[in-house]
Amino acid sequence: MMSRHKLHRRAPSPLRPATLPRKDAPLSRLKLEQLRVFATVAELGNIRDAAAKLERTPSAISMTLKQLETEIGDALFERDRKNALTALGRFTLETARRQLASFDLAEQNIRAYAGNAIGRVTVACVPSVASRAMPAILQRFVAEHPRIELDIRDADSLAIEALVEHEEVDFGISVPPRHGSALRFQPLYRDRFFLFCRTDNPLNRLDRPLRWADLTGETLIRSVGLDLVENPNYRALAERSRLYVRNATSLLALVQAGLGVTVLPVLDAARHAPEIAVLPLADPGAQQQIGLLTRARRTGTRGQGVHRSGAARTGRAGRTCGPARLTGQPAPAGKRAGTPARRTG
Repeated sequence: MMSRHKLHRRAPSPLRPATLPRKDAPLSRLKLEQLRVFATVAELGNIRDAAAKLERTPSAISMTLKQLETEIGDALFERDRKNALTALGRFTLETARRQLASFDLAEQNIRAYAGNAIGRVTVACVPSVASRAMPAILQRFVAEHPRIELDIRDADSLAIEALVEHEEVDFGISVPPRHGSALRFQPLYRDRFFLFCRTDNPLNRLDRPLRWADLTGETLIRSVGLDLVENPNYRALAERSRLYVRNATSLLALVQAGLGVTVLPVLDAARHAPEIAVLPLADPGAQQQIGLLTRARRTGTRGQGVHRSGAARTGRAGRTCGPARLTGQPAPAGKRAGTPARRTG
């Protein structure tokens, strides 16, 4: 028999479902997709248009909204038509918009990074490439990849090898690594060596390519690249040399000051002082191979587009790259491309 004092339960408010938890319940169950559904409904003002935009059924949209209100603990809309928000709804919409925009940007950036569309590429290259060939290479790369940040460092070949080995750069553009190195080398082009001396040096009056024997009695200033020359006549000169300079700018300054002669790649021929003559060498082995230096354990390099963009401009692997090929200017009549004009002072 039911008691006279029957307990009457208050009917649930149409604005507050009976299944809502306490307001102090944790919000750890909120899902990003729930916020996206709510924001879309709030912006469009009805479930039907939101369902069409999100490519879901109206019933699925309605259920998602109910789940969101249940987990938040209060109503987000003033009425069932979904065209008026409560104070909590307005706050949730503002917060959801920020979070959705942040997530969408993060997703876009992650996908772009995975597709090499954005990111940071650090390249180390020998000074001759950095000053002469790199601008043309990068011009095309920047146009094709405007959102990739580039960090270009110039260094000598030994420093570049160390930078690549220690993963301080993504890849290097340099000469082949030393014997026994674990680095991978992909040839791009060959760069010929020339003799640099003062214009008043007697060598400048010889009307032919220079032999190593012609340098007997000269003070040879060695550089890193010259270590690749295997001619025994050059080796004999190098053993007597007491000056060793890594930086091409410093080398040319010493030559200009009359402290000796040096041998540098042809790419350096366009940036010397008027007092310096650039003379061809008769030794066909007086050249260096320039290529892409990467860590062997990598299956790919984020910056590979840099060398792909520039390979056509700097010549094919195995071909000598002279100033005419790099600058696009025709070679002087009677001279092969890559042979600078002899200076007479």
